[in-house]
Amino acid sequence: MAVVLNRTTKQLIQSANTPDFPTADWIINPDLSATTGQPIKYWLISGDVVSLATPAEQAVIDAAIQATRDTANRDEEKLTYDQRRVFRAIVELMIEEFNTLRTIEGLPDRTIAQARTAILSKIDNL
Repeated sequence: MAVVLNRTTKQLIQSANTPDFPTADWIINPDLSATTGQPIKYWLISGDVVSLATPAEQAVIDAAIQATRDTANRDEEKLTYDQRRVFRAIVELMIEEFNTLRTIEGLPDRTIAQARTAILSKIDNL
């Protein structure tokens, strides 16, 4: 059994049957002495050589990871905001429809505040 390292994903497999891992995609028994104890994100692969990124390269890697996280967080916030807007629109539409029916029965209209209170109460009781 051998150690194999994927050239693209940096997936490290400690006990591998080498015929199952083509050398075009995998390094067989790579020398990892330069990377001992360091996060895989800082490993650089050139040919069959695995080296450690310099502090300047590590800073660039960290900045890229943080930029990706920031973008994902912004996208999540936008999605949450849009979901809230859609939910509010649905609630307002339902209140308008209910109020139309309540008018037929001679009942007073419901308000957004009443709907919000009722929804929060339902959530608390789930």
